[in-house]
Amino acid sequence: MTLTEITQIANDFADEQVTVAVTKGFANECIANINAQLSAKLPMFDAVDTDYTALSEVWLRSVVIPYVSYAIKLNDGSLNEADTTFIQRYNIGMSVLKKNKKAAIAEEYRDSGFSKVIVIGTFGPTWY
Repeated sequence: MTLTEITQIANDFADEQVTVAVTKGFANECIANINAQLSAKLPMFDAVDTDYTALSEVWLRSVVIPYVSYAIKLNDGSLNEADTTFIQRYNIGMSVLKKNKKAAIAEEYRDSGFSKVIVIGTFGPTWY
């Protein structure tokens, strides 16, 4: 899936007409969030008409597109719609991605802390 396709879908969801140049920043912010939360090193979106292959279309549709749609609505001032619709879809997608990260993210995109797990104990979370 290309950034141009992601932009078209996000624009349809958000009922807007934002350019690919704008959504590139939003998509890369989403990739940065994924990298930070999962200790991954997914590449940023670079070219607008090149397939992004670091994540499958399933994850692009369930995480990146809702985030881009959220950012579009946030940018146009539709805070309620952004918060009640798109950020919830993004959060659900991220939750599922976190649970399935080993299947979703190829080994070449895993950073040093990728395999750490959190165990919730009596005194709070512990990283192993």
